[in-house]
Amino acid sequence: LNVLYHCDPKHSYRSSNTCPDLGIFSMSQTLDYQNSCQDSFTINVPASFVPEEKELSFTHLESALRKGFEVRLVIDEIPCQECSSYRGICGFDGTTQVCCNVTSPSGEVSCVPQHQPTVDELHRRCSKPFSCGDQEDLYYPFWIPGREVCGHPDFKLDCSEGYAQLNIASVNFIILHMNYKHRIIRLARLDYISDLCPLKPVNVQLIESVLPIAVDTELLTLYYDCQF
Repeated sequence: LNVLYHCDPKHSYRSSNTCPDLGIFSMSQTLDYQNSCQDSFTINVPASFVPEEKELSFTHLESALRKGFEVRLVIDEIPCQECSSYRGICGFDGTTQVCCNVTSPSGEVSCVPQHQPTVDELHRRCSKPFSCGDQEDLYYPFWIPGREVCGHPDFKLDCSEGYAQLNIASVNFIILHMNYKHRIIRLARLDYISDLCPLKPVNVQLIESVLPIAVDTELLTLYYDCQF
């Protein structure tokens, strides 16, 4: 969904609100207000959220953001887990996967064929689930310190605030639910859970090769600093 801000107060909008630092802002599934607003960013919302409805309210939007949105998990293996756990860098030499490390004070780098854990090794190390914040029974691709080998490098969790927090493109998301059977993750942006007026609105581009948007999730753009 598109969120437009610093909008012209001389124009009328199907839905609008005012933030202290962003001025008038509005939202739309299209960019039909972009000529009357100075900037915009997008947010993810459930497909059931319809921004064009006449009864639309920002209370409804706040509720939708708290419920989070779904993405699909598309990961088949853990190709770099061993290398990452030893602070190495994964790479390829032709078609051979290698692990590269700095091997001398001068900065010389050595790359060796990467050892892939056997199925038995991974089962022994990673078969037990772990908890993080308010989430229990978590497995791959997530990991916490001490379980690096059991997770994907991009899915480190922070459990310090009482919930499972994932950082994507420098923006923090909370894991609301993980369905391993259907490989669906429900996420909510931390900066929108309690406040629709962030000081620094940021667009987040999900890596859709890893986390494609689920069929029940849509993009919402909020327009701000609007002019009527």
